[in-house]
Amino acid sequence: MIPMKSAVNINAILSHGPDISRLILHSYSLLRFQSIMRSKLNSPESEHIYLASVSEDTAILYTDSPAWASKLRFKTQQLIDIFSNIPDFPKIKTIRIKVSPTLYIEQEENTPINLTPKTSKFLEEIADNMNDPELKSALLRLSKHKEV
Repeated sequence: MIPMKSAVNINAILSHGPDISRLILHSYSLLRFQSIMRSKLNSPESEHIYLASVSEDTAILYTDSPAWASKLRFKTQQLIDIFSNIPDFPKIKTIRIKVSPTLYIEQEENTPINLTPKTSKFLEEIADNMNDPELKSALLRLSKHKEV
């Protein structure tokens, strides 16, 4: 069985300095602003746009494909108007839209998962020790994906 590291209390992590707390607050702010921005956009656009960062008067947005980047560049003024109506959001004059390589990963549909017999057995052992019936069931289903 693989040894597990002990869990660390989140307060212990945050007490190591103000930088971590500031980073967490900044990420929550970006998520809040992103949520507001998405609520003001049409459905297909809102599913393909992510607020990456804001610095001075520039907002950097990521999208998941080059096609959506082109479409969103035509909506730059609309995005600036949306940001100008968000309380506490910095005054934005420029929007940069980028394609994120991590968001733009072409995946094959229904790629089969093949586990080694050792991994499969390991998942079965973990499932046997689970108290949560849903998690136990999911682990057992996953363990059935053995190499042929």
